[in-house]
Parts: sequence; structure tokens; C-alpha cells
Amino acid sequence: FKGAFGSIEASKLIKEISNSGFFEAGHAIKLNGVENLITTTEELSRLETQEKKLVAEVERSTKMLSNPNFIAKAPEAKVKEEQAKLQKYQDQLAEVRKQKEHLLK
Repeated sequence: FKGAFGSIEASKLIKEISNSGFFEAGHAIKLNGVENLITTTEELSRLETQEKKLVAEVERSTKMLSNPNFIAKAPEAKVKEEQAKLQKYQDQLAEVRKQKEHLLK
């Protein structure tokens, strides 16, 4: 693309627009592909669905890692793998919540 953004790849343009802070309630906030516009409501719904899934994964992983039988019987590699998953889910959840907060401002 060429224009106000200079010469830029579509994915970089999408990221720039996404991070620009240009929001109008109920109007386009993010380009998906290039031609498909996503409304604030649709994006919020997507983020809420993602948040629910991540909360469930954090709870599942936390419960597993809190189980003394799992810790005692599972191979160390499996325990470390589950700890890494938990951290990844927590990081993703924090990012989704940050995005939701930004949309609701």
C-alpha cells in the first residue's frame, strides 16, 4: 500500500491501524484482511469469548498443578510443560483484558 502510511505491507498497515487508538463506537476499529471491517461490538464479543476460554484454561491448569498426586506422579517434563502452559494462558488473558479495557474507554 502507498499513501499516508508510505509504502507498507498489509499486515503492518493493519497493525498500525489497530494500535492507532482510532475508535468510534459501533464503527470500524480494526481492519481484518484489508477489506473486512470489524465493529467495536463484534470485537468486544470476540474478546469476551476468548477471555472465557482462557479463564477456563487457567483454572484447569491451576487445578492440575495444585494436585499433589499430579506433581508426585507426573514426569518432571510434563509438570514443566503444564507450568509453561499456565504462564502462556495467564499472559494471553492479561492481553485480552487489556484489549477489552482499551475498547471500553
